[in-house]
Amino acid sequence: MTLERRKLSATTLACAAALAGFDADAQPARASPDCGGEGAMTGEVARVIDGKSFLLADGREVRLAAVETLSLVPGDEDDARVTAALAAKAALESAVLHREVTLRPTSGGPDRYGRLIAYVFVRTPSGETLAQREMLAAGQALVAPTPDGGLPDLPA
Repeated sequence: MTLERRKLSATTLACAAALAGFDADAQPARASPDCGGEGAMTGEVARVIDGKSFLLADGREVRLAAVETLSLVPGDEDDARVTAALAAKAALESAVLHREVTLRPTSGGPDRYGRLIAYVFVRTPSGETLAQREMLAAGQALVAPTPDGGLPDLPA
């Protein structure tokens, strides 16, 4: 399988710029209701599944909102794809594994597999950092536009 470089739409570039410029320290302690702030929850990350999903200690599965990464596919013999998928998983592990996170779910609710789709904020001594931003900055994720071509729900 090969990956093609595609032209980025203006909305995708705007979303990437918004995620890249996000400053968690400048945000209020409570998110606005339209970005899932009323349903914000916390938990400790027990295991990373792949480059965009993980399990909390209480068993809930969480998928990162607004980003895409390569995933391992059983039997895949493309060394570049396998290497990229493992690098994305390692980047997410270094960002969230065994850390306390705050989840701000998207307005769409769980996906059809019951996974919570959320913006993930990692607690640090100086505040919070957005896990999606860290993945994008490390070059291990791409911004995922919504199916209708619009911008994803960005944290307020």
